[in-house]
Amino acid sequence: MMKKKLLILTVLISILTNSLTAQVVTTFPYEESFETGGADDTGELPTEWTVLSEGTDSPFNLGFIMNSSNPHSGARTVLVPGIPSVSLEEWLISPEIQLVKGEVYTIKLWYRTGANGGAGVGIGLGDQPNANSIKQNIIWEIPSVSNTTYEQVEIDYTHLDDLSKHIGIVVTSFGGGITQNIFDSFSIEQKILSNTKFENDFIQLTPNPANDFFELRLKNTENETNLSIYSSLGKLVKKELKLNINNRVNVSNMASGVYLVRIEDNTGRSLVKKLIID
Repeated sequence: MMKKKLLILTVLISILTNSLTAQVVTTFPYEESFETGGADDTGELPTEWTVLSEGTDSPFNLGFIMNSSNPHSGARTVLVPGIPSVSLEEWLISPEIQLVKGEVYTIKLWYRTGANGGAGVGIGLGDQPNANSIKQNIIWEIPSVSNTTYEQVEIDYTHLDDLSKHIGIVVTSFGGGITQNIFDSFSIEQKILSNTKFENDFIQLTPNPANDFFELRLKNTENETNLSIYSSLGKLVKKELKLNINNRVNVSNMASGVYLVRIEDNTGRSLVKKLIID
C-alpha cells in the first residue's frame, strides 16, 4: 500500500513539474538562435524544442545536431546530417505559442543546405507538437532546395482559430548528402492589423459572398495601398499591389470558403475584412 501511494505521489510530482516547466510563448517577437543547445555533434537542442524523426529505422539517423560550421549569426546552428541511400523526414518543433485569433504574424527563418546534395524544406503549424498535426497546415514549402549560402524565408500567417499553435520546421533529405540542411535562426512577430482611422479611406467590398470576382472601392489612394487574401488556414493565396480607387479582384480560381482580406497602406495602417466565396 505504501509503495502504491509513493508511486502515485511520484507521478503527480512529475506531472506538476512538467506543467510548471513547459514553456508557453505569449510575448512577441519570439526568437530562437539555437545557441542554447549542447556541444557540437550532439542532439542537445534547446530544451523547449522537440525533435522528431520519421521514415527510417536506421541506427545512423542522428536527426538535428548542434554545429559550429558556417553559422549565419552567433556561434552555432543546427543541422541534419545526410545519410547515403536513406530518406529522412526530420521535424524541429517549437514550444506552444499562444496566438490571437484574427491577428497576423510574420515567421522568419534563416536556412541553407550543405555542399553535397539538396533537400526539401517546409514550415507548418499544428495544435499538437507532432508531425501529423503540423502537416495539416504547411504554410511554406520547397520540395527541393540546394543553396550553400544562407537565405531567409519570411511568411505572413493569419491566425483564424482559438487554439495555440506549435510551429514545425521540416527537412526531407533524399540520401547521399553529408549535410542536408542547416537552420540558423527563427523568429515570429505580431503585426498590427486593426486601425480604425483606416475605415475613413475604405468604402466597400462587394459582392460578399463573391463568386468570380469582387469589387473594392477606396476613398483615396494618396498612400500606396495593397491587398492580401488569406485562406481559412492563414495561408496567403492572393496579393494585389498599388490599388486604385475602384478595383476588380478576380477570385474565380479560388475554392469556396471563408477568407480574410487584408488592406494595408505604406504608412502601416491596415484593415481586415471577411470574404465569403461561393
